[in-house]
Amino acid sequence: LSHKSTNFRFLSLKIFADIATQYLSDSSIYDVSGGNAFSKELNKLILKKLFPKYASILEDQDPVPLFGLKLLSIIVERNSAFITILSDLNLVSTICEYFEEGHQRLNRYTIKIIKNIVESDTLTTDDIIELKIAEKANMIVVNMLKNKQDWCFELLLDIIYYLLKDTADKIQSKDADNSSCNLLIDSLYKNFVPC
Repeated sequence: LSHKSTNFRFLSLKIFADIATQYLSDSSIYDVSGGNAFSKELNKLILKKLFPKYASILEDQDPVPLFGLKLLSIIVERNSAFITILSDLNLVSTICEYFEEGHQRLNRYTIKIIKNIVESDTLTTDDIIELKIAEKANMIVVNMLKNKQDWCFELLLDIIYYLLKDTADKIQSKDADNSSCNLLIDSLYKNFVPC
């Protein structure tokens, strides 16, 4: 992944993504808890070799970032523990930058990653507000409705639903920071446009 040629980097990542996807998708091979030797080694490879290079993968020339996002969506979907590592590497904010209407990296994989990040509870309510996840999700939905598109509508509604449900749960709990929750609710409702 550090070769001079974009084509070589792309082919290397594509081959790795194709192979890793097969292993990660097969629950008889990949154990999320790392309960077998293969799963431990694959987790180690992802953590030690792949993740340290992810910032450069996402900033590389096309089509390298597309395959980086595709692989990352599968990794975090199969093992949400990796989301904490993404956060530690400051990659969550980079991916949230892509999660915006009209961004060239906005695609189904980006939206799946955002959905998994939101559902992982790694982000605080303040993080969600700061990254404008609710606002961006609503803007993408509005644009999709306007353009009569539905390529990721369900994923976006899942994100919005989870944010609403999680915020309602936090408000009902006794140790909630209601000011942050109220800001998030305001953001969700202010930007909400009924279908």
